[in-house]
Amino acid sequence: MLASIALVFGNKEVSLKSVIQKEATGKTAELVLVTHRVQEQNVQDA
Repeated sequence: MLASIALVFGNKEVSLKSVIQKEATGKTAELVLVTHRVQEQNVQDA
């Protein structure tokens, strides 16, 4: 799943600086994605 998320961001030229999994419950998990500096529109497009 993480590879799919990274691919979508990468396709919009959004570079991920770090990814943190905060909490997992059953089949869901909370992720915190930190990006390098990027235009806000690129993040919204992703």
